[in-house]
Amino acid sequence: MFDRCGRRRVVRVGLKILYRNPRRPGEAGMKLVPDQSQRAAEKEILEGLGFTVIEITPAPFAQAPRPAGTLPRT
Repeated sequence: MFDRCGRRRVVRVGLKILYRNPRRPGEAGMKLVPDQSQRAAEKEILEGLGFTVIEITPAPFAQAPRPAGTLPRT
């Protein structure tokens, strides 16, 4: 995948968690999780708060290229 300047973009695949509140029909939401390792933890947190997880699907995230000479965040 390329951006408008012709530079290559890095695409990471994360997860999208869709959830709803069974006690309030109009209350629902979406949580973006950056990787598989945090999926179970986020699901546990949502279920502990009383939400029902409806669906977990992959969601591509685009990451802008870093300028030369910079170090990645850790």
